[in-house]
Amino acid sequence: MVHAARRYYLDDASKVAIAEELDISRFKVARLLEEARDQGIVRIDVVDPGAGCEHLERRLRDAFGLAHAVVVDVEELETDAAQDELARRGADLMRRLAQPTDVIGLPWSRMVAKAVRHFDGLPPVPIVQLSGALDLPAYESSPVDVVRDAARLTGGEPRVFYAPLVADDAAAAAVIRAQASVAGTLDDAKHCSLALVGVGGWSSGESTLFDLASDDERDDLARLQVVGEIAGSLFDVTGAPVHAGLTARLVSMRPDDLRLITHVVALSHGRARAAAVAAGIRGGYLTSIVVDTPLAQQLLAQHTEATDD
Repeated sequence: MVHAARRYYLDDASKVAIAEELDISRFKVARLLEEARDQGIVRIDVVDPGAGCEHLERRLRDAFGLAHAVVVDVEELETDAAQDELARRGADLMRRLAQPTDVIGLPWSRMVAKAVRHFDGLPPVPIVQLSGALDLPAYESSPVDVVRDAARLTGGEPRVFYAPLVADDAAAAAVIRAQASVAGTLDDAKHCSLALVGVGGWSSGESTLFDLASDDERDDLARLQVVGEIAGSLFDVTGAPVHAGLTARLVSMRPDDLRLITHVVALSHGRARAAAVAAGIRGGYLTSIVVDTPLAQQLLAQHTEATDD
């Protein structure tokens, strides 16, 4: 019996081959294999690769009061394929949530730009730009491109403006925000009911805004305990919006308006962004998240640590 089980389950030998080796019929081999399972000699485990993620998702929803939590089992998102999978899952959630009466908001974000490629199947609703553009050579797309791509795939109406995310100074930003096209689109953004956003941690390499800030602005924001940013809105560890020198230079949706959007889905990855994502939830900016496994685990670890204190 054990020999038949080893040959069949470990060596991938056929029942006919085993029957010839043991000089018995293949029907007898089948009975031996069945008895091996019944007696516990052979144990078969079916492993669902998503089961661990489902457990994490349930814990995240319970811990943070989220409407939806999607955990994607990928390796730290160091490859384009892994990032694309996270983006695809974000688009899947948007498809589940979007209604024909929605107005969708999109800021510029590398992960949002990737997710928009999978927006086919969303209803043809207005899609509004939430933030200005970053004029950096490393970025292949602007928020205008992101919104127009989304509208092309869904058949919706794009509502865009042409302006930088970061102006030279506060006076320049005020002039830009007062322009009719910019003011009109940002006013449209106040009517968004669904948005997909990225979350930046407040450190070098985790936020483009951090890298663009001056040393004095970074020092100022460090004193104010900024931990993250979403669509140009900076916030501290409690989730409270932070207003300082850099924020006066930004051309984007206001933090209080972002909080008014009924459903905001965040795409984020990596343990380093846990504090930013948690604060974003705490501050009322985020209602659902799509994250990788390391970030999910770090969020839960920090939550457990905070509740134990």
